[in-house]
Amino acid sequence: MSSTEPPYDEESYGIVHERHEMNMATSQSQVTQAAQTYLRNAMVVAEVRSLEIPADPNRRRGDIITAHTQSGEFLKGRIKARFLPVSDHKKNMRVDLEVLKW
Repeated sequence: MSSTEPPYDEESYGIVHERHEMNMATSQSQVTQAAQTYLRNAMVVAEVRSLEIPADPNRRRGDIITAHTQSGEFLKGRIKARFLPVSDHKKNMRVDLEVLKW
């Protein structure tokens, strides 16, 4: 197992579960509309990729970033999870990036 190549080592960063709560709904149509919105947002993601980037503690889950890989790919996506080593500030951090279709 590896932190950067599949199969991923879940112990190094954990598992991110997505959960949405909506306490202000007053009708079934509002709940249905919210569910459709969450589904549409989830479908925008093309794939999830793990990248090593220079350590930056300002990068947060949900940030949109663009990356140019060593193989020449340009990726744009949302950070789903991050692993920032705190023992050595010179080490790279890893981000799991939800690559966006748009």
